[in-house]
Amino acid sequence: MKKLALITVLLLSPLMVGWTLQWGAVTRYTDNTVITRPVSYAVWDTGTQIGAGVSATSFLLPNPGSGVTHFYEVAAVVDNVTGGRAGVNFTSAYLTPAIPGSPAVVP
Repeated sequence: MKKLALITVLLLSPLMVGWTLQWGAVTRYTDNTVITRPVSYAVWDTGTQIGAGVSATSFLLPNPGSGVTHFYEVAAVVDNVTGGRAGVNFTSAYLTPAIPGSPAVVP
């Protein structure tokens, strides 16, 4: 099964800053000829475009929330022509509150 881009979501440690959507670079048109023009990417979150003109093959996701399901999509864009979208479902991890600090009994 061929897709224009392969998408994966990197699961980062809770100690790190956030989540990153990444995909494989698009280097060919659908007829298999090599793309010689600049390629950029457009990124969507559940139908809403959150990135345009992305030159890298990764995108730092805005805060995905706690226990929220998203459908992320990405498409290659060449000369203002957008190709098909490849997508991935992702549910963010539940955020757990930290342990309260230094309990004490005071008079």
